[in-house]
This record gives sequence, structure tokens and C-alpha cells, in this order.
Amino acid sequence: MPLFLVNVNTHSFYETVYTESVPALMELLARWVPAVQGAAFSTLAGLLEENNVARSMPR
Repeated sequence: MPLFLVNVNTHSFYETVYTESVPALMELLARWVPAVQGAAFSTLAGLLEENNVARSMPR
């Protein structure tokens, strides 16, 4: 029986995974967080660029 259910979804993707223990959950998060964080940052950077916010920021 799963102890933790983790749902990952975007506009075109939906995935549910489970872990049976806290250590397994931490391992899952350690593997997925860098990819999810990178995708979120990339999306944010794209939105800033589209709205010309990135160009007006000081460098």
C-alpha cells in the first residue's frame, strides 16, 4: 500500500507515482526536483522575455 502519492502535471502531461517510505519519497524528490525546477525556471524566463521584462532589467 502506498504511503505517499506524488502527482506531477503540466498542460500536456500527468503522472502519479507512489512511494512506500519516507526515504523512497526523498529519493524520488532528489531525482525529480532538478528537472522540475529547471522547467519552471525556463518557463518563467520565457514569459519574462515575451513580455519584455527581461530586457528592461539591469544587468
